[in-house]
Amino acid sequence: MGDSKTDFFGYQPTLLSNLDALGNWDRIDWAPELASPGWTSQSLFQQAPAWTAGGLTPDFILVNIGINDAGITSQANYELWLGGALDTAHAKWPSAKLLVMRVWGQGHDAQCNAIDDVWIPDVLATRSPWATAGPDERVVLKDGDNGASRTIPPGIHPNTFGYALTAAAWQASMGY
Repeated sequence: MGDSKTDFFGYQPTLLSNLDALGNWDRIDWAPELASPGWTSQSLFQQAPAWTAGGLTPDFILVNIGINDAGITSQANYELWLGGALDTAHAKWPSAKLLVMRVWGQGHDAQCNAIDDVWIPDVLATRSPWATAGPDERVVLKDGDNGASRTIPPGIHPNTFGYALTAAAWQASMGY
């Protein structure tokens, strides 16, 4: 679930390949993504009911939403909308583990720090243990060079190397 960073041609093929190579990954199919370029937490919240109408039963739901909220969405709205999207998924699939990526984008450090260090923890505080923090893009993508080696200009979307690191970070968060 997420914005353009959740594009199927990004980290997902690498993550699936990595998990398949482990040999202990029991995968029927990759669920259709609930993601679109430009989406905010409000978009995710609005689309979650239709998405959960599908028949698959996921073990994990990976969530990456927030960079498009940075600087335009209030804390109250972000928490309401992200929480509502998580609650919708949990109501449909109560056994699924929801992992929420901490977001980052070049030039949005202050906003992302607020989202990652306050807003997301506020949402997760009442939804543990079924929803927890996943990887942190400030570590995965920003690294020590402000994203220069892991993102494409203008420093929001991962490059090939960044997507490989994102896949590895999701895999570690999933416990594989």
